[in-house]
Amino acid sequence: MNNFELFTHYRNGRRDFSNLSLKNLEFSNIVLNKTNFRNTNFTQANLHGVVLNSCDMTSSHFCSATISETDFWKSILKFADFSSANLRQVGFIASDLKKSVFTDSIIQVSFFERANLEKSSLINSIIASSNFQDANLFSVNLQRSQLIHCNLRGANLNKANLRGVILDNTDLSEAFLEDAILPDGSIYGLES
Repeated sequence: MNNFELFTHYRNGRRDFSNLSLKNLEFSNIVLNKTNFRNTNFTQANLHGVVLNSCDMTSSHFCSATISETDFWKSILKFADFSSANLRQVGFIASDLKKSVFTDSIIQVSFFERANLEKSSLINSIIASSNFQDANLFSVNLQRSQLIHCNLRGANLNKANLRGVILDNTDLSEAFLEDAILPDGSIYGLES
């Protein structure tokens, strides 16, 4: 299925595109709200200016995808795999990304306010100028990642793994860090 066929089906009322392979496809300036993309393969796809609000994208694959100026507002992306993806100006506001994978990804100027990233993996990622204010990052693994000019104000980082994380101009004020493993390997809140 190509971009035109997908949009034609959507325009004609189809809302279930689960279990499809959309690998290597180009999507630009398309609105596909309230659609089922469960277990859909977007590997190496290019999504630009796509609106995917209130979609169910559980267990979908975005490995090595390029995603820019795209919105996943209030979408379900549990277990989604964004490994080695390049994300720029992507909105995940109030989305459920529980147990998602962003390992080895580049995330720039993106928005995760109030998103649920509980138990997600962002190992070895570069995250720049992104907003995680009030996000749930409980037990998230950020090991060896770089957070540059990020906002984590009020974020729940309890039990997060921050070992080896580089924090450059990142706002952690009012963040919850109980039992978090800090960049130097110590555990926040434990007496020496």
